[in-house]
Amino acid sequence: MDPRGWWERRASLDDIGLPAARSARSALPALRALGDPPGWAGGVSADALFGPLVHRGAVWARDLLRAVDEQSG
Repeated sequence: MDPRGWWERRASLDDIGLPAARSARSALPALRALGDPPGWAGGVSADALFGPLVHRGAVWARDLLRAVDEQSG
């Protein structure tokens, strides 16, 4: 990793792939692979509970970056 390029965009934001919103569970294999935290007693898996939130956050962040990108020309 080159820290000199940290603040410069190297590719179009359209190149950032996000999974389809219809399936946050299959879209977040890393969250699913981590499994439930030790002592988890939520009655539902951590993936099922947090997966949709993580996915929505990623979509929101991408849309925010696109808006900033459009404003800067």
